[in-house]
Amino acid sequence: MNDQNKKNIRAFIAFELSSIVKRDFENIIGELKKSGADVKWVEPRNAHITLKFLGSVPVENISKINSVLKKIADSTKEFKVVLNGVGVFPKWEKIKIIWVGVENGSEELKNIAIKMERAMSELGFSKETKTFSLHITIGRVRSLKNKNKLKDIAVSLTRPPLEIKFFEIILFESTLFSNGPVYTVIERFPLAAEK
Repeated sequence: MNDQNKKNIRAFIAFELSSIVKRDFENIIGELKKSGADVKWVEPRNAHITLKFLGSVPVENISKINSVLKKIADSTKEFKVVLNGVGVFPKWEKIKIIWVGVENGSEELKNIAIKMERAMSELGFSKETKTFSLHITIGRVRSLKNKNKLKDIAVSLTRPPLEIKFFEIILFESTLFSNGPVYTVIERFPLAAEK
């Protein structure tokens, strides 16, 4: 938040992904692009697991959010998840979103998301109406052009499951530009160390 004149920022809370995971996503996206499908691909450098999208937040509320996030992080131990498999929402016939799934470790993620939802609603943020879905979006489909080729490649992708460890919760600012969003870290909240 380098602009002191800002009244509001667009913010979200997330887990950042490691550079190894981002390289893996580059490889997956590279393979899927070969389909020629009409997809807006997520920049791997922007890939993350969103815990809560806050939307437009008055700058003066950031300290309250930080205080709540610190409490949640302090009461949450570091944990691991396994990423595996490429899937879509809602289904292949009407594909809108392409994602990488989360396997082991999903309970910890769900529990943190529930804590986050409760805490943020107490601060006045609207409750999420959709069930928390454990996935990482890697592409948004613009049309169904070459969807069958895309499905064939996605289904045939073989890669070992990828384990990652989460050490911190991050409050991000999202600034929208014509060539895509830029995410800036507002604050990092380390999780409690494993014993």
